[in-house]
Amino acid sequence: MPEKILRCAIYIRVSTFEQSVHGKSLQAQKEYLEHYAKEHNMSVVGVYADEGKTARKELKKRKAIHALIEDVKQEKIDVILFWRLDRWFRSLADFYKVQDVLDEYGVRWISASEPGINMETRDGRLQLNVVLSFGQNEVDTTSERIKFVNEASIKNGRLIFGEANMPFGYKSGVVDGKKCMIKDPETERMVIDFFRHYKKHQGKQDALKYMQRTYGIYFSYGMLKTMLSSEFYKGTYRGYPYCPAYLTEKEWNEIQEISIRNVKRAPSGRVYLFTSLMRCPSCGQKLVGTGCSSISNRKTGKKRTYCYYRCNKALADHLCPNRHRVSQNLIEQYLLENLSTEYQKYKIRSNKINEEKKKVRKAKNPAQLSKEMERLNLLFQKGRISFDYYDEEYQRLEEELAFAASDPSLEEPKRNYSELEKLLQTDFKEMYDSLSLENRRAFWRSIIKQIHLNDDCTIKEVDFCKIFCTKYISPFGADKTMTAVLSGEADIGFMGSEASIYTYNEGANDYVVNFAQLTQRAGNFLVAREEMPDFSWDDLKGKKVLGGRKGGMPEMVFEYILRQNGIDPAKDLEINQNIDFGSTAAAFSEDDSDFTVEFEPHATSLETGGKGHVVASLGTDSGYVPYTAFCAKQSYLKKNPETIQKFTNALQKGMNFVRAHSPKEIAEVIAPQFKETDLDTITAIVTRYYDQDTWKNNLVFEEESFELLQDILEDSGELKTRVPYKDLVTTTFAEKAKKFLGYFILYFFENMPQNHFL
Repeated sequence: MPEKILRCAIYIRVSTFEQSVHGKSLQAQKEYLEHYAKEHNMSVVGVYADEGKTARKELKKRKAIHALIEDVKQEKIDVILFWRLDRWFRSLADFYKVQDVLDEYGVRWISASEPGINMETRDGRLQLNVVLSFGQNEVDTTSERIKFVNEASIKNGRLIFGEANMPFGYKSGVVDGKKCMIKDPETERMVIDFFRHYKKHQGKQDALKYMQRTYGIYFSYGMLKTMLSSEFYKGTYRGYPYCPAYLTEKEWNEIQEISIRNVKRAPSGRVYLFTSLMRCPSCGQKLVGTGCSSISNRKTGKKRTYCYYRCNKALADHLCPNRHRVSQNLIEQYLLENLSTEYQKYKIRSNKINEEKKKVRKAKNPAQLSKEMERLNLLFQKGRISFDYYDEEYQRLEEELAFAASDPSLEEPKRNYSELEKLLQTDFKEMYDSLSLENRRAFWRSIIKQIHLNDDCTIKEVDFCKIFCTKYISPFGADKTMTAVLSGEADIGFMGSEASIYTYNEGANDYVVNFAQLTQRAGNFLVAREEMPDFSWDDLKGKKVLGGRKGGMPEMVFEYILRQNGIDPAKDLEINQNIDFGSTAAAFSEDDSDFTVEFEPHATSLETGGKGHVVASLGTDSGYVPYTAFCAKQSYLKKNPETIQKFTNALQKGMNFVRAHSPKEIAEVIAPQFKETDLDTITAIVTRYYDQDTWKNNLVFEEESFELLQDILEDSGELKTRVPYKDLVTTTFAEKAKKFLGYFILYFFENMPQNHFL
């Protein structure tokens, strides 16, 4: 009887440091192990690679390990092959966590270059523990050594970063045989002139205009703020003498006093109604809110506030010819008087475009293709067709479906503007007058997508929000989404799962059940006014922070982190919880808060606009938290299991795509959905979320995560009674999606010519 060919999984890992110093490249490991497998009658079914991952990385951050474990559970693997044990693990705790899974499914491993190490004998296990202990000690020692070397390098004035991070006015050079920071002869005069001018005139905008006018360079507001705050310019780094100084200690302190004294704080309560809805007609830059003025009525004494919008490229950076300021009051008045007219004009434009598309429409039907794929899945599950035939046909149908979905000649889904039309038929002005400023802003954003301006900054045309027939509602506050689901306005909700716990405890009869967890980390970031390379959570003590809505996950996770770091949210700092999370970025640009907690893209926007700097990730510091999930009412899940399963399958397919592609590739795919944002910015945002392991590999909402969520709610004082996991979570749909759909898509990606799991 011929020997059974073992299905072998190859695992390879290398850190960036090891690859550059020791040449332990992934390719070298892969070739060596493939040769080993061939010689030992093994069939390689997949290569799992963690590139740039050090042995200190948490197990949860090693994506290839998780992909490998998932395939072990799918019983696709008989043996795991790696080069050396230290490529596998250097942590005893992490090793045995994974080993328990391997033992459960009868999968063994082989260290190709260490044949004496195995789990079968007592001596082998002893040797294994010794090797892992030494490996872990080596990692800890290396980490301490690097930290010590960096600290020593700073004390000795040695350069520890590259040219890209060099402050303006400096460059790298060699002095007395050591590489260090020196003044850049090409920009030295500019820096001296800048500080001289700023000290004399004491105006940031004046200094900015002076530098751009005098030297003809792009001197941004962000660069200006960095020069005014960076300690490099007084010759120190982390308090140690480090580089040639442009300012004495006394001069630098005087600059700080001038900067603090001249900070203009916006009056509290200022609200810009049309933020992000208007663009400069000359350069396309989003218009930003600028100063307001108030005029009092002499007879009544009532004040009326006038707010304006401007193009920062024109008035701050002087790169745009448009000097117009757009009056918020005039825009608001025009829309109130002409909203119905603008809607009719938009409807005519949309219908005309759709009719043009109909003329060239091809006879492709995505719905039919999807049904064919479903039938194919069913035939394979029943064992009526082979895997080879299934795989070939599924790929063909998938390609056809992708082409059909992307074909611009296809008719767009029908839009439903019935709610907006009902509103226009009423006297909505009376309703509008009763709204607060924050609610007025929410009103405009709910119905208007974009306001296009003429060259003189009058309204040219208005694009309205595309409200589709599907009853899926994106979240804007979990309470609002939950209300929509419970009322039947929405079939599926996407929100923080804390809302499902609240409604369950309130005694809802037909309560919602979570069926798919999407994210496992908080997606918001702490943004400071200035750069803080040595940030610690203690830096928040005594400060003012724009937080989130009380009882919402953003705020609770923030407070959870504070308590974990020994900070009392109620006593040690001031947290403003009166502004909705969609408006905090705009508020931060205008008020006197020291920090703000922001989601993307607002965090990156504040950075690129020179108005803030990301100093910490709440997702990283809070750990793995079940942040968002999809849910539906019990009755809907019971009546529509097929719909929920299809929905979950589609979500899992998206998760698989994220796992199999780089942040740049993901950004390129989603870029058409964010036409107002450039690709580099989208890539930076995706990378930030990708690196902190925001998205789950599968959609299964585990009990451990649910209990951690309840711990956070209890810690925040928002939960009096814990609720049973089995009542509010079902894993049926997510497990099926992972088993039936995820398996085949991952198989497809793993067998592509270029392995995308690297």
